[in-house]
Amino acid sequence: MSLIMPGWIINVEEHSNGCFRSAATDSEGRLNEFKGPTAEEAMSNAGEYVFAVERRSFLTWNKFLYDFFILNLGEDRVLSRQYDDAVFGSWWLELPGLRLVYDGKDSILARQSLQAGQWMDEIVLNESAINFDSCLGLLVV
Repeated sequence: MSLIMPGWIINVEEHSNGCFRSAATDSEGRLNEFKGPTAEEAMSNAGEYVFAVERRSFLTWNKFLYDFFILNLGEDRVLSRQYDDAVFGSWWLELPGLRLVYDGKDSILARQSLQAGQWMDEIVLNESAINFDSCLGLLVV
């Protein structure tokens, strides 16, 4: 099992019976390893680490989130998108009947659905609620 995040590669493998190891490697080759009793938990541990590292890099955090969603939703499924550095790194991605919107000024991430021609919030995450697991939850369509 592997997951690719912008600037990172995460690989998960069974290290021994009932023990999984994940390895998160950044674009500069730095490696961090994590363990868990399941592949999902090992992946989550590595993902949370990567999100924590990227969040500390305030200048690239918004772009990291934008690229994370494009990679994991699949570029071919995204109908339209826009990233705007001039508006605090705000962005949006549109899929059929679904939209993700990030307000870079207030650090709010929303998942919206199209209902009767209007975009309606389904899930809204403030800055402290944006983490690896909550972002994975937004990918479920």
